[in-house]
Amino acid sequence: IASSKVARILANRQLYHTSFKIFMASVTLQAIASVVIVIFRCMINMNGEENKVLKYFGKALEVLAETLFILLLILLSKGWTVVRGRLSTQGTMILSASITFYFLSQVVALFWSAYMFDPGEVIYEYESQPGYVVIACLTMMWIWFCTCNYHTLTNYPDQNKFYGIFFAAYSIWFLAKPIMVLIAAFQLEDHYREKAVNVSLIPISSSGTVSS
Repeated sequence: IASSKVARILANRQLYHTSFKIFMASVTLQAIASVVIVIFRCMINMNGEENKVLKYFGKALEVLAETLFILLLILLSKGWTVVRGRLSTQGTMILSASITFYFLSQVVALFWSAYMFDPGEVIYEYESQPGYVVIACLTMMWIWFCTCNYHTLTNYPDQNKFYGIFFAAYSIWFLAKPIMVLIAAFQLEDHYREKAVNVSLIPISSSGTVSS
């Protein structure tokens, strides 16, 4: 709601930049995904049956929301709309390829969990080869995010305060999922892992957009 009000104000002042449009798309998708997942969980509690359509629809929306948010964070770390108006052609191509690869790895992990898992085993998408790739990609995205922040700060030291807070806050966001998956893998029993990770990731994903 707050984001929508800000969007209207920016639109009236002709300041509704592409970066905020990406942010609004991510927020909207994450909000819908959270509602769908809550409905899915409530249905399980009521009748004990999983509605796979709801489950994977919610997860797909989360993937889209997260991918857009990572795109936004990388763009901002490069200084886009903060200290520069556009990226180089090479930078745009690398960013597009990287974000596309990350998105596709998430999609493959979802399909793998939907169609390739043995129903008799209590595992989830991050306990599979595609899931490992997703976590590795997210970690690499964080390293790239760190590198871009460093270069932007080096070239524009007057933005030190903004990028210092930006880097600290969203480094936590980037690393939260890998850390949760590692904790679940080594500290939690099999039948608790998926629920614990999913319950933890919803507020983590939401906190990123809320703190923006």
